[in-house]
Amino acid sequence: MKTKFNYLATFILILCTNVLTAQTYTMNWGTNFSPAWTAGSSATRTTTSIGASGVTATVALTSNESTAMSSVTAFSSPMVSSAGNPFTTQLGSNVANLALAMDLNANTSYVDVKIDFSSAVNNVTFNIADIDKVNSTSTTYFDEVLVTGSNGVVSVTPSLSKHNGTSQLASRDSVLISGNIARANTTSGVGSNSPSTTTDQNATVTVNFGSTSITTMTIRYRNATGAQANPAAQAIAIGNISFSQNTLILPVVLTSFNAHTKNNGAEITWSTSQEAKSEKFLVEKSTDGKIWNTITTVAAAKSSTTTKNYSAFDATPEAVNYYRLKQVDIDGTFTYSKTVTLTTSGGNKIEAKVYPNPVTSAATVSINSPASANATIALFNIGGVKISSVNTNLEAGYNNIALANVSTLKTGTYLVIVTNTADKSQDTFKFVKQ
Repeated sequence: MKTKFNYLATFILILCTNVLTAQTYTMNWGTNFSPAWTAGSSATRTTTSIGASGVTATVALTSNESTAMSSVTAFSSPMVSSAGNPFTTQLGSNVANLALAMDLNANTSYVDVKIDFSSAVNNVTFNIADIDKVNSTSTTYFDEVLVTGSNGVVSVTPSLSKHNGTSQLASRDSVLISGNIARANTTSGVGSNSPSTTTDQNATVTVNFGSTSITTMTIRYRNATGAQANPAAQAIAIGNISFSQNTLILPVVLTSFNAHTKNNGAEITWSTSQEAKSEKFLVEKSTDGKIWNTITTVAAAKSSTTTKNYSAFDATPEAVNYYRLKQVDIDGTFTYSKTVTLTTSGGNKIEAKVYPNPVTSAATVSINSPASANATIALFNIGGVKISSVNTNLEAGYNNIALANVSTLKTGTYLVIVTNTADKSQDTFKFVKQ
């Protein structure tokens, strides 16, 4: 018993030492980049140094519209705010931030700000300001930001909260938060078109990744559902990013995770570069990306500092398969890997499309089926919420089926998934309701 107590005391001492010596660093938009940010330039930037941390960061701005930022007239986007102009992102302070404006031609387009750190960091936190809409009744645009992260191939999701510390209230707030998404409140009477100020941070959120380590994060700036088809210019600001160096040993560093067909089945493979106190991997499978079942368990290496390769086999794959890993440590804690998709139906899957697109009051789903079959046609909003689902009998060849109640749909983007109920083959497509 004495030996166990000594081990426990040693572990606590090591853990406390890590916590006490962990230092917070700040990636400053105004001083940490070389070359420095120049107004209107969306070229990739790299930090010369972030304090004495030894961590560098590369920031890349991309968009699915080439002129998303070049056509903005409010200010030269992107640019670093100075002395609170054009934005502030923090209560009581005019610290530097990256002001980002865009003028999109389609309400489904977006701009991505991707930040790659040279090594894993944790306790990452920053603010995003001015997530709102143009005024209380307009549908010109509805700001929305989606924040995601990863540590290698493992997805990491941050928490979002209101920067001013008040509780979320739909009848008052300019911004509403759901998970890792913050969007403009579309309720009439709520909204703002003014840059953030130190006295009104009602449209500012704080992003926090907590103690989970990340190597990459992406801020996607887009329109929430309901914005008009060709939204006007809009803008947000991303505050300075604080973080700590990752001083703790990661239980498992997953470097690859893939799935491919083999011997009429599916082979799932993955590799690790480091393991500490790892117990097992549970290979989980889903046919819809929502309901998961464990198909096999693979013992982990327990402790390793060299590359370890693993594999598992699924003898009965469906037409469309989703796979993920649940990595379990000796103490019972666990993390999930990213999800990989494997399609095994080849050229026999059904093919579908909707016309016209965009849709106004009526739409037809055209389905090409290789044989007679029963199928379901499911309609989802862009957030993945099912709106309706119908069963239908398909004949071999082309089938034209009217999509019900299209005229009652709100303006926005929707998904239709057609599924062969026999072999589970699917086809998914988007359409825009005007």
